[in-house]
Amino acid sequence: MLSLSHTYSGPSVLKMPELGCTPNIFSYSILLKGLCNEKKSREALELLHMMADDKSEGKCQPDVVSYATIINGFFKEGDVAKAYSIFLKMLDYGISPNVVIYNSVIDGLCKAHEMHMAEEVLQQMVDKGVMPCTTTYNTLINGYCLLGWWKEAIIMLKRMSRDGRGPNVVTYIMLMEHLCKNGRCSVARKIFDYIAE
Repeated sequence: MLSLSHTYSGPSVLKMPELGCTPNIFSYSILLKGLCNEKKSREALELLHMMADDKSEGKCQPDVVSYATIINGFFKEGDVAKAYSIFLKMLDYGISPNVVIYNSVIDGLCKAHEMHMAEEVLQQMVDKGVMPCTTTYNTLINGYCLLGWWKEAIIMLKRMSRDGRGPNVVTYIMLMEHLCKNGRCSVARKIFDYIAE
């Protein structure tokens, strides 16, 4: 099987039209994803910049999926600052993220224990009119639990209910599991009893 790392180079993408094949957003997305999967997010970012810089007619500009791919790539490589800065640049360029992209950024920040930044993204999401979903809240609650921030987890649980995104079975199982792992089985039992009612 031919590896993407053996086939990709910026100039070869530029030669595609000479071969009678015009790159489109799908072909660029495949390359971006392949590079990020191989932990080559910096190369993928160069390709993204090349796409953005080419303003000629018929050329495709990066879209929300292009940016999301790069952002996720940097999060997976542990470069939280770079992932977040690309997210902010995407916003500056007027590309509006949807709930899936916001969830992805919040997840990356939570996994990096950057809860305050994740909270800022949640607030920005709401301010932009994108409604958080159950996954959004579950991701934040999980992040708080991983850090032992029980008060914040409960506050987010209440906010989730208040916003009409009521907790689901995943929420409760996650909470009970974290509580039990941290010696708070009596609290987990109360949650279990509450669910069982």
